[in-house]
Amino acid sequence: MNNYVILNAVPDPGFCVLEEIEDMDDPLQLRKGVKLEPWPDDVKFHMDPNYPKAIQLGDCINNLPGAIVVSKRLKKLIEAAKPANVEYLPVSIINHKGKVASADYFIVNPYRLQDCIDQKQSVLKWNAIDPDLIVTCKKLIIDEGKVAKGSKIFRLKHFPFPIFVERALAEKIESEELTGIIFTEIEEL
Repeated sequence: MNNYVILNAVPDPGFCVLEEIEDMDDPLQLRKGVKLEPWPDDVKFHMDPNYPKAIQLGDCINNLPGAIVVSKRLKKLIEAAKPANVEYLPVSIINHKGKVASADYFIVNPYRLQDCIDQKQSVLKWNAIDPDLIVTCKKLIIDEGKVAKGSKIFRLKHFPFPIFVERALAEKIESEELTGIIFTEIEEL
């Protein structure tokens, strides 16, 4: 069994989904392993108008750029685990009427990409335009010996879309019965 699982933000019925991030110059930096502090104080997400009845705020909110958007409660749980190379960037959630639904949300940004894919055992398809990125992955094997010490939440170098969480931290989060978050095994990728 792997020591890491994949974090997924999933919309529960009635819970909002967020559009693109606003007031951030380059949202793709959230996937590139870039430390973003100092952070502007006016960054926000709008609720997706395609779901006008979805207004509840979950503890982890699904969003278009694939950022980890979490409630203050979930942030405190993650912060208590003291993951290395993670920053917590405040954001506001704007409701369908254009008003602030909450200013107590954060992007969890694991800014050190881990170069720990076992490329010999994994089944990967590399991007023809950017040969440093993986397009698809039919089988992913993580070399846990290459994961930096203290990396309890991270993204992968070459394949930054999934967010990996140390199993013990994922189990702690699951025990708190938070909304909008599930963990899947790497084999289910």
